[in-house]
Amino acid sequence: MPRRCWDFFISPQVLASETALQRGVAESLPLTRQQPQAFRAASAPEKRSLIEWIRTLDVYPEPDAYTGQPARLQGFVIHLPELPENYLLISRFIITCCAVDAYPVGLPVKLAESRQIYPPDTWVEIEGEMIAEVLPSGTAQAAPKRRLVLEAQSIRKIPVPRDPYEY
Repeated sequence: MPRRCWDFFISPQVLASETALQRGVAESLPLTRQQPQAFRAASAPEKRSLIEWIRTLDVYPEPDAYTGQPARLQGFVIHLPELPENYLLISRFIITCCAVDAYPVGLPVKLAESRQIYPPDTWVEIEGEMIAEVLPSGTAQAAPKRRLVLEAQSIRKIPVPRDPYEY
């Protein structure tokens, strides 16, 4: 019996934490992206997606400006080695054309417990409040800096979304 082309079809894997670590997770959009001249949040803080928070920080990167704002974010877990044990990164890949050009973005999340409860690549929905914290920058040469952090009040594991990417 001859083989059909779909007999060899392999479902693509969702990009995950290992790829994000290899490509470098950012808290801002790349400088090659078109930068807005002005920004006005179109939605309430608790309705912003992760990419909307990243875009907001791109325009006005002062973490203290967002302190106390509520947030509910969905993404996958990354354990950055430079972050303390009670922090994880909630992340998403942004696609501008195709998966090859996907780049990871993320925000630190402060937990009440060890991040080991949430293994890398676990999809979660986190509700909490934004705070500003001084955290390591990721390289030995860079000094710690104030960063926007989601202080988790509740975390629940969720299935991988039907479309796990942002655009």
